[in-house]
Amino acid sequence: MVKQAARQTQRILSSSSLDRSFKWPDVFDVPKFSVDVEYRLRQGNLLCLRDGTCLKVTKELKHDILEKLAETIYAFKAYPEKEDFEAVAKALVQTHPCLKESGSSSGWNGWKNSLKFKMGNYRTKMRQIGRVDVTVNGGKRGRYTANADPSHKGIKKPRKGEFNFLPEFPEGGDDHNLEEVRQVLVNEMMKTKPNGSLVKKEMDLTFALLRKEVVQNKPAISHMLHRWPALFTESQVCITPECLKKTYVSL
Repeated sequence: MVKQAARQTQRILSSSSLDRSFKWPDVFDVPKFSVDVEYRLRQGNLLCLRDGTCLKVTKELKHDILEKLAETIYAFKAYPEKEDFEAVAKALVQTHPCLKESGSSSGWNGWKNSLKFKMGNYRTKMRQIGRVDVTVNGGKRGRYTANADPSHKGIKKPRKGEFNFLPEFPEGGDDHNLEEVRQVLVNEMMKTKPNGSLVKKEMDLTFALLRKEVVQNKPAISHMLHRWPALFTESQVCITPECLKKTYVSL
C-alpha cells in the first residue's frame, strides 16, 4: 500500500502544491491590457500630454481595465488591503495620465473605490470555479442565506506577510490521493532514521492538504502532531521550508 501510494505520488502529483510564489510588490507594475485598450490609452495619453485633456472612460473600457487589474491583484492576494488598492489606483493614473480623475483631489480615488467593488465580484467568480482561498468564505449571509453569518464576519484570509494561505491542490491531487501521501509521511516518520529528502518532498506535495486542515478545522496541536509528525521536526519549523512557504521572509 505504501509503495503504491509512493508510485501514485510520482505519477499524479508531479508538482508542488505551492500556489502563490511572489509577495506583493514594493512598486505595482500596471499590466498590459488588450490590444484595443492599449491603443485607446496610448491615444488618450498623447492627447493628455498635449493639452491636458483626460480620456472619457466608457463603461466598456472601464470594465476591461478593472477586470485585468483584478486578475493581476488576485495573482498576489485574494483579499487586498486598503493600501494595496491605493497603490494600484495610483500606479494606474501614473502610467496612464489620461485616466486621472479631474474631480478627485488625488486623481485616482474613484479608481480605488471601483477596484474594491471589482475585487469582490472577481472573488465571486473565482468562488464559482472552486478556488479554495475564496470558497472557504462561502456560505455567508446573502439573498438566499439570511440566517448565515454576515459577509464581513470571520473572513479567513492571510495575515500580513503570509502567502500560500490556502493554496490549490497540486495538479491531479485530491483529498484521497493526498491523504495516501500523508500516510506515507507518517510511516516514514516512524522509522529510526527517516529519509530527509523524502520527507521534504512529501511535505511539499501535501502542503495544500495541511493548510486546508489548519484553516478549515483549526485542529489542536495534539491532533496535528498525530497526523503531521514531520511538521514538528527541526527541518520543518522556524526559518526552514515550512515557514517560508507561508511567509515572504524568514522569522
